[in-house]
Amino acid sequence: MAVQIKHKIWLEQDNAMLMGKGHVLLLKAIQKMGSLSGAAKEVGISYRKAWKLIDHLNSTAPSAVVELTTGGSGGGGTTVTGYGNELIGFFEEAEKESRLVLEKQLSKNETLWK
Repeated sequence: MAVQIKHKIWLEQDNAMLMGKGHVLLLKAIQKMGSLSGAAKEVGISYRKAWKLIDHLNSTAPSAVVELTTGGSGGGGTTVTGYGNELIGFFEEAEKESRLVLEKQLSKNETLWK
């Protein structure tokens, strides 16, 4: 079995979590489902937890990440803002690049594992 290197990244400010992989998965589920309740089901968390994650993101980010529209005759909905899409792209790129750096480092030192 080959040795693999694993990692997790997240954004923090003042030692408090701002955004991690779970946030990104929820944002992508919102894009797909168009609602917070649908997105929560999609990622397997409660609506309450999903709402708390989004509320935290929106309150800590410099711009709105998600826009929530309350129900009515046309129904409600949830959309990821342009800024939210930028955050998703940034996070996924940072995750990809860090994985590549770590895999390169592991490859350079593969004799340590043989």
